[in-house]
Amino acid sequence: MEASTIAFKPMLACSMRVMRNLTKLEDLLLAWPSLEEKSLCSPPTLSETERRLFLDLPDEDLELATIRSTTGRSREQLIHQALSNPGNLTDGEAMLLGDRFWSPVTEEEHDAVFGGMAQTSEDGLDKYFAAREFDPDEAALTIGASEDWKRKQAPEQDRQRAAAEAALPYAKEWIQQLYKSQKSNWGFVVLYDAAAQQLGPERLGYFNSQMEDFFRTALMFNGSADIISRKWMMLPFNSPKAAIASEGSGEVFRRAFKDILNDAQAYQNTDDVNSLGTRTEYFNDGVSGLGLLTNTFLVIDLECVGSVIVRDRSPLFDEMRIRAYEADFPVLGRKYEEGYEGFTWVRLDQLVYNFYELRLMNSSDLGMDKIWKMSQGSRNKAFISMDPEEAGMSITNSNLARGFTRESVLGRRWYAMKDLRGV
Repeated sequence: MEASTIAFKPMLACSMRVMRNLTKLEDLLLAWPSLEEKSLCSPPTLSETERRLFLDLPDEDLELATIRSTTGRSREQLIHQALSNPGNLTDGEAMLLGDRFWSPVTEEEHDAVFGGMAQTSEDGLDKYFAAREFDPDEAALTIGASEDWKRKQAPEQDRQRAAAEAALPYAKEWIQQLYKSQKSNWGFVVLYDAAAQQLGPERLGYFNSQMEDFFRTALMFNGSADIISRKWMMLPFNSPKAAIASEGSGEVFRRAFKDILNDAQAYQNTDDVNSLGTRTEYFNDGVSGLGLLTNTFLVIDLECVGSVIVRDRSPLFDEMRIRAYEADFPVLGRKYEEGYEGFTWVRLDQLVYNFYELRLMNSSDLGMDKIWKMSQGSRNKAFISMDPEEAGMSITNSNLARGFTRESVLGRRWYAMKDLRGV
């Protein structure tokens, strides 16, 4: 079996022709190299049977029967409508195109297709779908799938919009501003320094899962739930190979961050970077257009990892911390607080609360050196708040099992809002 066929095997195994016993998987695997070569080099040489096999379409008689049971339009009329004005497709027609003219695809079949995609590499998926582009009808089928998905999502989007509007009056101003901006995301670009990259996939995988669990909790308590919490993003990249945070690599990190904003794919393809494979080519306006902060970025180092992964016990939220760097430090002619080196430690929960608000709303009036100075009196010198009382708060028992306690910064806000709303 050729290497390309092996790469596509999960996708071929969940093709409709295979799942509905019209084609044996073994036969499809054997035929695939020849079909792929013809599709890429000489599409007219594909017979109609080969074309349907390669594009995973039903046999002509089955296709015609499904079309007639769904709509009064012909196949050609459906294709034209999808390409010219997909909004005028009926729901049944959009689903028919999305399902590639198969009779209604079951939930189990859809799950199998998604499972096959999940088992196929991103490069393999790109090649699999690119090989179909020779067919003039493929664009219409893709449009139909997109139209069908949008319509099925509409009720859930309406529900989410209603929930957001109900929660909005109780949210802080910066959360309301982000919601009204309609940006696709909010959050940070984050770099793994060279030392963190050496921890190995198992430990880093566990660290990332702990971070996901933490932020899932923090986004419930910070007031953004039902409003912008689904748009939160920490977009990950590896730093250049020799950049270690504890050894003063600030300028290297800053150059990397600016390169990412300029062209993230080109950055990941440089010899000095072990690419994480973060996909950014589909961002219409690049990384800088997502809505993530461009004046600040984060760096994960060994101290950050050690604050999140604690041996033999659940880590306390108040101990978790990360380095946050000012993107444009130093600005020529500007005076900074003595001792400030262009970054500050930040407690993880404040990435979605006080710190984010300051860097989003007040960065021109309150420099990050002032934030750093305020952090010097807080536990682990990690920023909590510009409010002296909050900045000096004692450690609480907040963790993944308990959530944020009433005594914590986020807990006080959440329980107060909960009492106000009477829920």
